[in-house]
Amino acid sequence: VFSWTQTRLILPGWYSLASGIDAYLDAVGEESGLATLREMYEEWPFFQTTLDNAGLALARTEPEIAAEYADLADDDLRERFFPELVGEYERGRELVLAISGRDQLLRREWLEESLGRRNPYVDPLNLLQVSLLGRSDRTDEEERTLRLTVNGIAAGMKNTG
Repeated sequence: VFSWTQTRLILPGWYSLASGIDAYLDAVGEESGLATLREMYEEWPFFQTTLDNAGLALARTEPEIAAEYADLADDDLRERFFPELVGEYERGRELVLAISGRDQLLRREWLEESLGRRNPYVDPLNLLQVSLLGRSDRTDEEERTLRLTVNGIAAGMKNTG
């Protein structure tokens, strides 16, 4: 989980959500299935909390930053997996918004604002980390800097996994 947080692809919080919901919608029909899921969201606190937690993980995910890390992988591996992850992310966002009836992923406006304020500080740390990870012959100073980026990203994300 820590690595997913570092790469800004908060996969454990939302991966397979869209596939699971889409399988349900395929089985019962999209219109009636969404109506049922909306009712469940309104009436069942467990389902609401589950979906809201997935929404938080989706809101904290930054596919553009994650793509920088994906570029460090072999081309075949990246091309096979990363588009699938991004597709699941995008569909998950659509479904959380459709089911919750909101126009943003987070219930609390202040939390959305907090994420917006955090990103300009954490994004450069991610980009520096990607650059350092891409070097096979890091100096001792670069190794130290790499470790500092790990700590800085963990602090900025307020989550170490």
